[in-house]
Amino acid sequence: FSMDVKLPKGKGPHYGWTAPSFTAFGPNVGGQYPFSAWTVNRTMSFSGVPQPGLLTVQGAGGSGGAVTLGDGSLLMSVRVMWAGAPGIHNNPNSTRATSIVAFHSSDGYEWRYRGSVMDAASMPQSLEGPSEHDLVLLADNKTVLCITRLDGGDGSRSWILPYGRAVSSDGGRTWSQGTVLPKGVGSARPSLMRTADGQVVLSGGRLSPTDKDVRVWLNSGR
Repeated sequence: FSMDVKLPKGKGPHYGWTAPSFTAFGPNVGGQYPFSAWTVNRTMSFSGVPQPGLLTVQGAGGSGGAVTLGDGSLLMSVRVMWAGAPGIHNNPNSTRATSIVAFHSSDGYEWRYRGSVMDAASMPQSLEGPSEHDLVLLADNKTVLCITRLDGGDGSRSWILPYGRAVSSDGGRTWSQGTVLPKGVGSARPSLMRTADGQVVLSGGRLSPTDKDVRVWLNSGR
């Protein structure tokens, strides 16, 4: 299923927020349509952020990913802005740069902060900060891969960077240092999937301000 999280409105940071409803998508039992959607009126909670009051969710398209871990629990990532913490999470070159954090849940309703996937301070070459991204569980059913946009030309300068990459082997608690993929791989709206034989498919585009074609890349999933 996919979640449409509705957060409180306002300019201030949100901590321990709740979402009044979400939309779940699943097979249409009647068979008339391949999928149906329904709204579940149950509160979702998010808790455990290590620095209360410093987290603001950035709700734009392509700003999160989700995977089912090997034990059946759920890992979700979101794009955030760490406010009021210069030198800790913020990019020294941009006060508006974003980061990516992960939340974990066993039931899809109660979500707890799991760890920082990639923060703006760790990628100072990125003016936008890690933003649009996706997750995939690799073929070993243990390693989670995150691919993220770093700069797609919407920062303070028209600056294009390839995708960033980070991996976790402990369910999203800790992540490898972010690295930048080779030139020509990315820069906007990355999307990931794993094929039945374990390969990883990555799609995305905007290799330059004038090249906005969508491309597909493959690797072995290792």
